Amino acid sequence: MSNFHQIHLPRGKSALLAIQISPRARRISLRVVPGKGCFDLVVPQGVATAKALEFAQSKAYWLESRCEIATKKQPFAKGMLIQFRGNRITIETTQQALRRVELTQDKLIVWDIRGNVDELVSDWLKHQAKQRFLELANEKAAKLGKSFNNIKVRDTKTRWGSCSVRGNLNFSWRLIMAPDFVTDYIAAHEVAHLAHMNHSPYFWDKVAQLSPNSKKAKDWLREYGSSLHLLGGC
Repeated sequence: MSNFHQIHLPRGKSALLAIQISPRARRISLRVVPGKGCFDLVVPQGVATAKALEFAQSKAYWLESRCEIATKKQPFAKGMLIQFRGNRITIETTQQALRRVELTQDKLIVWDIRGNVDELVSDWLKHQAKQRFLELANEKAAKLGKSFNNIKVRDTKTRWGSCSVRGNLNFSWRLIMAPDFVTDYIAAHEVAHLAHMNHSPYFWDKVAQLSPNSKKAKDWLREYGSSLHLLGGC
């Protein structure tokens, strides 16, 4: 459960913080969740809230520079340039009665007379994401000699993936816009939980075995991950 606190920014604006106490966090951190309307201030258990707010205030210029990211989203639309598996493609539309989406080289053609471009592109990306993660999960689970129950793709805000104790795997469909080495890492991370439901050294050894580009993927998500929430699904 989050508590909220508002802090003042340099140019007379303010930022709303959602303070989240986390037993897993090792340091105070700020997180941008596009479209959420506030910033997450993650505080390790046992750290005073006053100290966390002092840290947030010291990042006032950073917060101000990202205010627009935290509050503005763009629906998928004709002419928009988006990423699909790390490749740049342009959305084009054709006014026909069919309701389908087709990828042709560097163009994503949306066939729809009703003009529901955002809905159709979002649904197409979700389907592509599920197929991608299903393929990766099957491949990596086989390497571990494990099995999972089912796979779902969701529009998660704070976690890219999860694995339940029942072996259900969940992934953010927005990851299909990231490069393939990123989805490979996230799939490896969640599948590794089938063997170790923790983040012990044994767990990270499994992740490294399943995804050789783990560090590269984590660095990419740290730098560009928040941008995946800016487009579509509006």
